[in-house]
Amino acid sequence: QKKYATALELLGRATTLAENEEVMSRTGTMELKAFIADTNAFYYYRRNKAEAALAFVQKAMRTHVHLKDWSHVAKAHLHSGCILSKLNRHDEAIRCLAQVLSMVESGELEVGGTQPQKLCLVAVAYHNIAVEQLILRHISEACISSQNARRLARLCLSYSNRWVKCFETTHQVALGELSGVASTKNSA
Repeated sequence: QKKYATALELLGRATTLAENEEVMSRTGTMELKAFIADTNAFYYYRRNKAEAALAFVQKAMRTHVHLKDWSHVAKAHLHSGCILSKLNRHDEAIRCLAQVLSMVESGELEVGGTQPQKLCLVAVAYHNIAVEQLILRHISEACISSQNARRLARLCLSYSNRWVKCFETTHQVALGELSGVASTKNSA
């Protein structure tokens, strides 16, 4: 409990310092405020206060959009999807996560080249979409999404990375569910 109180106090101090526009440029101040809002979102997510977390991540996203900082907008979409899932708003979570993929298609978020972290963002988006699809019992779609996540993760992460193992496990669960659905249909 004490660490949460300390964290909230530090976030309050950071917010106060970010208000001082004499020290930084207006753009720098806006960017700092967006990062603080995203950190507040994580704080409230960890405290199981998902509504507050969602409000802060949306505030961060609006600022990142205003600054045209698309990689941070994509991260905010990932965070929003996670929070929406916690609120059992799974369809909204999928739509939010799909925004990351849409950003790649529109060219706002360039993937590849010397920036494997952006490729990893897309892999995480596919993985999280697969998880949401499993929850909603959209099994065949979950298999495709999890397969896409695995393929992209292999391009940007080492095979020993724990996330690759997580993506592999999700894909195996999706395949297992698909096998179960197929065997149920065959026996009916």
